[in-house]
Amino acid sequence: MYNLHLLAGGYAYYSTISLWENKMTKHGRDHRAPAPTIVRNFEKALAALGQHALPIRTRIDYENWLLRRGWAIVRVPVAREVMPQWLKAHQCVAGALGCYTAIDLVATRVTEQSANRKTKEIVKKREGGRCLLCERTEHDGIKLTMHHVRPFSCGGETTTSNLVALCEKCNQRVGSQNLEELYQLAGLPHWFDLGLLKAEVTSQAIDFAMMITKNLMYARCIVY
Repeated sequence: MYNLHLLAGGYAYYSTISLWENKMTKHGRDHRAPAPTIVRNFEKALAALGQHALPIRTRIDYENWLLRRGWAIVRVPVAREVMPQWLKAHQCVAGALGCYTAIDLVATRVTEQSANRKTKEIVKKREGGRCLLCERTEHDGIKLTMHHVRPFSCGGETTTSNLVALCEKCNQRVGSQNLEELYQLAGLPHWFDLGLLKAEVTSQAIDFAMMITKNLMYARCIVY
């Protein structure tokens, strides 16, 4: 399954359901690769989300899909024959939504452990200049620090959507725990990609969106 977002400059930018390649890299980043799925189940999930997928059985189907974009369900033999470049594994960072982004798609600063000055200012302002947990401010004699909700050591990205402001004491207490409730306290989107929902928001649609997001990988490949 692939969702083609953009075809430009010889590159295809897409998302796909992926699996961990049983390989961990520096800073705990996953190696992920496209995964086979049960067609019936995936079609049911897309229907609940108000979407559908084109079946790709031949090279002509593949070429037509490149023009139309969107979701496609590709037979494994066809994928190996006409689109092997789409099957590549990628080293990924993980975001607040639970999905993965290939390293070659993200800005360098996203892969660095320390946030830059502008990012720190945005996070501190969002938190009202307070520690998200103890609610003390720097006027109380504490120092605000940046905390990765999805730990950097587990592939977490350094972005405003994965960082919260904690005082040094609270930061040390949380350590490398992945406390997802911090996303909620900071008012940050988490759990699933809202962009998947193209129909009425129901509990079933949310369940499917969470299921898909959990293993969604954003990547690119050379097409021509």
